[in-house]
Amino acid sequence: MARRYAPQISDFPYHITGRCQNKSAFPISLDSVWKIFEEELFFCKIKFGFRIHSFVLMPNHFHLLASVQEVELGTILRELMGNTSKRINGEAGVINHLWGNRTFRSVVGTQSYYTAVYQYVYQNPVRANLAGQCEEWKYSSLNGLLGRSRIFIPIEDNLLFSPNFDESILSWLNCRISQERIELIQKGLKKKIFKVPKAYASTDPLLN
Repeated sequence: MARRYAPQISDFPYHITGRCQNKSAFPISLDSVWKIFEEELFFCKIKFGFRIHSFVLMPNHFHLLASVQEVELGTILRELMGNTSKRINGEAGVINHLWGNRTFRSVVGTQSYYTAVYQYVYQNPVRANLAGQCEEWKYSSLNGLLGRSRIFIPIEDNLLFSPNFDESILSWLNCRISQERIELIQKGLKKKIFKVPKAYASTDPLLN
């Protein structure tokens, strides 16, 4: 059965991920890919009102939490994926398709779901053994928000910018997620509207 696409307009944030064709690594350095994404995400903010909550770039894919206002998500992603593909391939001197056939997107419709996905996104580099702590990964909006590097992506982060932010939030971000939860989140993000089985949600305060 074909996968239904997520709604194009939602009052809730989306989790969006795109992966290179055949899971290959980006054909240029991550420093260069990061700079391209910074510029293109800034452009999407200015042109479309795209609200970006977190962004993590991995060696062959990315994770993005964002919200749309009036412009349909598909319109924004066509611009983002098309421009990044053209620029990255241009720097690499190749003409191959950069991105896989599908950019996955899932509506994250509750605060508890959003919090769980937010933590999952920032922990990607740690799970991949690319960093010891979430904030250490250079190609993450978290690194920039904490003043460890310059960041030009216009992030609107309700968790890190909360008046109640303190070191306990970083401790929570770095708290290891169980493999069971990881698998449930991954399954939930494959749906057009994120959800987990009720039986599990009832036992986990972050997934109910």
